[in-house]
Amino acid sequence: MPSSRALAAAACLAGALLAGCASHAPAPHGAVRGPDASGQEWLQSDVNRMATLAMQANLDSLYRLMDKLYQRNPRQWRSAGHTNRAQAMAGVEGVQNFV
Repeated sequence: MPSSRALAAAACLAGALLAGCASHAPAPHGAVRGPDASGQEWLQSDVNRMATLAMQANLDSLYRLMDKLYQRNPRQWRSAGHTNRAQAMAGVEGVQNFV
């Protein structure tokens, strides 16, 4: 039969191993930063904020598509009376404020 001293040493060793597994070591990974929120977004719920961010991403991709299409077909922005592509895009982006 093991001695009480051996049992005490085994219990201390088991306790030390369990304590090592239970501690939360800080991970030195970088902090993740998202886009800064505007004052209006602080008042939104999480669902509304996600919908707003998704809509903004969708609009950004549509503006990139508009730019590519205007590059391929300058006749379209000329027929609207614009002198260059940047002016035509500024006119379309100005409509966003009224929607």
